[in-house]
Amino acid sequence: MSRPDSASLAQCLLLLDGLARKAGHYVALMKPPAWVREVGSITVVNSGIPSDSFNCVISRELAEPEGAPAIDEICSTFNAAGLPAAWWTCDGIRADFIPAALARHHFVEDETDVGMLADLDPAPPPQPMPAGFEVRVVDSAPGAREMGRLLSSLSDPPDPGTMAYYTAVSGLGVSAEGPMRLFLGYADGRPVSTASLYLDGEVGHIFDVSTPDALRGRGFGTAMMRAVLENARRAGARRAGLHASQEGIGVYRRTGFVEAGIFRVYSNKRYIAETRRV
Repeated sequence: MSRPDSASLAQCLLLLDGLARKAGHYVALMKPPAWVREVGSITVVNSGIPSDSFNCVISRELAEPEGAPAIDEICSTFNAAGLPAAWWTCDGIRADFIPAALARHHFVEDETDVGMLADLDPAPPPQPMPAGFEVRVVDSAPGAREMGRLLSSLSDPPDPGTMAYYTAVSGLGVSAEGPMRLFLGYADGRPVSTASLYLDGEVGHIFDVSTPDALRGRGFGTAMMRAVLENARRAGARRAGLHASQEGIGVYRRTGFVEAGIFRVYSNKRYIAETRRV
């Protein structure tokens, strides 16, 4: 592993820190068995929900000899509980021993995302919304559950873990003004897109940007991004960060984002599914 330059390292760590804080925000407020822990340079988020969307491990610079025992302990905890989890790291700080150490515990590479960053100053000129489309900040328990229903419907069959998570979130006091903000986009009164924003000082970290396949190509995703970025800008953010799938890179480039690193996600979800079938 060649060490990245200081600017690339800072960008990678900034995006990993935003991911860790977003992932842990609501889980830290949930009742046991949910918990969030810091293990050295690793953040471990355990929602207790059987979904690797809500159980995750965010590792920064991790070296031997302490790195391997930490991986053993964390992976064994999720496997013993029968919980799928996602382990996040970034090219450039991912030590060579990590993939093999994870594989020993059935965590295999499952996803590759592109980290992206954008400057929020100056603000772009206002753009019209698609006809009949509006973005609302979720500020109620019913709104949180509605977001859960839409996100869970993106899987076939619908993902019960996603609905369980947002049902739990709906009981935690959803706010339009806190560091964690949820957004729903409505077309003619019907929810059609989602996003979430975690504000960390002068950086707004964006997640969960989604639109059902049947509704893509109508400008909802781009309009949602612009609305969320404007919300972050009004809250004092000067930069924005996100993790993009290959399909989403074009949308984000159109709203000013540029690539800032490659992120690898390892998951044990196939192993957990297989052990449940036995």
